[in-house]
Amino acid sequence: VEVFIEKPMCDRAADCEELLRIAAAHGRKLGVGHNFLFAPIYEKLRRDIRNGVLGRIDHLTITWHRPLPQTLHGPFDTWMLRDPRNILIEIGSHLVAAMVDLTGDPGEIAVRPTNPVDLANGRRFYRRWQVDALAGTTAIELRFSFVHGFSEFAIEARGTLAAATVDFERNTYTLDKHRPADPDFET
Repeated sequence: VEVFIEKPMCDRAADCEELLRIAAAHGRKLGVGHNFLFAPIYEKLRRDIRNGVLGRIDHLTITWHRPLPQTLHGPFDTWMLRDPRNILIEIGSHLVAAMVDLTGDPGEIAVRPTNPVDLANGRRFYRRWQVDALAGTTAIELRFSFVHGFSEFAIEARGTLAAATVDFERNTYTLDKHRPADPDFET
């Protein structure tokens, strides 16, 4: 049968490759559910980038700042809290899917976890992650914060002709194009 599975597809690359091999051997499709990629506001951004409305993309920033109640109240034995890296597989897969969809695979990537806390079960959890990547000439930042505070989930793309923002929290898409004059001198 054709299979559409929830993300993360697997927690090991070898297991992902095996599923792909099995699907190909049987002539079946295998898909992974990254629901944010199909939001109408995201599809507008994708269309504008692919149609060249933004020009060459210089910088892409994807922000996920949302509290994670499980780190305060439990349950502390959930899969995403069993290993500090699991949160990037659980939540990070959404941001990585958008990054790859908009810019292609990055050639360089660096990951930095900060703001550690020891959970009630004795396991370490990093409440902030910064991922810096480079896809061709596009600089990419993936920013995660799981600290209690104002929620943000947004994608900002800066191109040579325009800048655009998808704000998932407010369900908005904004496109800011060049103006005839410098905004500092407009009246």
